[in-house]
Amino acid sequence: MKYAFIINPISGSIDKKALISQIEAELQRRKLDYQFYYSEYKGHSIELTKQIMNATTTALIAVGGDGTVNEIGSQLIGSDTPLGLIPLGSGNGLARHLKIPLQPIKALEVILEGTTTKIDAGKLNKKVFFVTCGLGFEAEVAHNFNRRNSRGIIGYLKETIKLYPSYSSEHYKLKYDGIIKNRKAFSVTIANASEYGNNAIIAKDASVQDGLLDVCVIKSYPKLFGPQLGLNLFLNNLHNSSYYRGKQVKSLVIEVKNVSDQINAQVDGEAIKISLPAKVDCLPAALTILVPKNPK
Repeated sequence: MKYAFIINPISGSIDKKALISQIEAELQRRKLDYQFYYSEYKGHSIELTKQIMNATTTALIAVGGDGTVNEIGSQLIGSDTPLGLIPLGSGNGLARHLKIPLQPIKALEVILEGTTTKIDAGKLNKKVFFVTCGLGFEAEVAHNFNRRNSRGIIGYLKETIKLYPSYSSEHYKLKYDGIIKNRKAFSVTIANASEYGNNAIIAKDASVQDGLLDVCVIKSYPKLFGPQLGLNLFLNNLHNSSYYRGKQVKSLVIEVKNVSDQINAQVDGEAIKISLPAKVDCLPAALTILVPKNPK
């Protein structure tokens, strides 16, 4: 098997030159066939993946965060070509959910010694996601964060704190299984995996192998409860809040009151704009991925 590593040079804070040297030394020690590719701009990993797929049968390795995983993984939907993860992003939601080590060399061991499995994906209109997508507060923070020169969890927290005092909840209409729910909500998250990243658990019982997506609604609430809800998110206790509603679905249609064209959204932490009404679907067993044989 040939291993093609697609590296996002701006993800995380690890010295990439030193890391790549370590990876290369291990690959050479094992006498494996490999090649390194570097993404140079947003969307470049998509182009690189297409080029690699056209050239040879291989394993694709995402060296970066959930955004890099999304770009590469979206091109592997329905393929038997496995995706491996060396998580270097701010959140690493998919890697954490799959119990892939956050230490790069240990993650490499999973790629070389682990096993493959199939996981679900989601699709928001035409955009694929593997961790979460969402509207509302999280989407607005993602768009503000996207305009920053610096990345990382600290920058994300700064944007969250800056926006929170002035943010107003929206009125959503959610349609699924022949049911219509009208909610005034702080955010609407559709989760494939259990967390956003950084152990912020939005869907406690979410599975990436059940053929379902978890719709997670945080209802409009008094601002003074914000810190407690934020704490509950990291304590894996948000599901017990009276302001939280969860439902598992195969598909969902979302409308937003007084918005008929486009709205801000986030997909695996990346800021996008989507057309309304928005259609969300689960894509069962869509992606082949390398995971630990005995996850801890």
